[in-house]
Amino acid sequence: MVKPIDDSRIHEGHRSRMRAKLITHGAGIFDTYELLEMLLYYTIPYKDTNPIAKQLLHRFGSLDGVLRATREELLEVSGIGERTAELIAAVGSVEDIIGVELESSSPMPFTTYTQVGDHFYEYLKDTELPTVAVMLFDNKMRLIDTVKIGSFNYDSKEASPGEFLDAVIKTRASVIITAHSTPDGRAFPSEGDRASNVLVSNAMKAIGAVHLEHYLISPKGYIGMINNLSSKFASYVEISRFLKSKSEAIARGAVLDPADYMPDYYSTTED
Repeated sequence: MVKPIDDSRIHEGHRSRMRAKLITHGAGIFDTYELLEMLLYYTIPYKDTNPIAKQLLHRFGSLDGVLRATREELLEVSGIGERTAELIAAVGSVEDIIGVELESSSPMPFTTYTQVGDHFYEYLKDTELPTVAVMLFDNKMRLIDTVKIGSFNYDSKEASPGEFLDAVIKTRASVIITAHSTPDGRAFPSEGDRASNVLVSNAMKAIGAVHLEHYLISPKGYIGMINNLSSKFASYVEISRFLKSKSEAIARGAVLDPADYMPDYYSTTED
């Protein structure tokens, strides 16, 4: 007779290994859903919390969204009971308190299209060679760092997504905005620029980060290239605010309109 599998032992072994990895290597090696999965261990002792963690992230969009959800909203998710909802709400409250205490020393979020464009323009305006750079943000669009990727043409095969991935992993950024300069004065994107954007955007998707925008910086000003962002990310509050400010800046003629240069590219939106 085959003995039934003891699920509690399987889960306990997995949980022990996860805790050991956390103690040894820190939180940086885990995906977001795995960190949430471990939080759920404390109120869900004999059940696989992995699918529940993924359901929460799908429902609320991000770990920040989960921690800011109300008790009633959390209880609507399958597998979440009273104790678990209370735990998550309590953790979210602690995060809010800590956030207020640290707010005075935290960088201001970059919430508008022109803020970012002006920042890149100052950063790249004096470059003598075509130069590629990236701004790295946390999930509240607060700037972590601005990094020069290298001096090369963005529309060439030299634009390797690996260097962008290294910068994101090193800083644990959630959102990136990229840019390249054109000291020769070109003020419109090329087909090669678009191809490089696809490579970088796909690389970010693979690790759960967002490639929000790419700017072309010329002596004449700047122009953004990305307008087919996934509807999932476009609904996030900070990202939605940024995209709205872009539309408003273009409408009032404050910046160049990318649709004037690439109408076909902007006629479709990614699902």
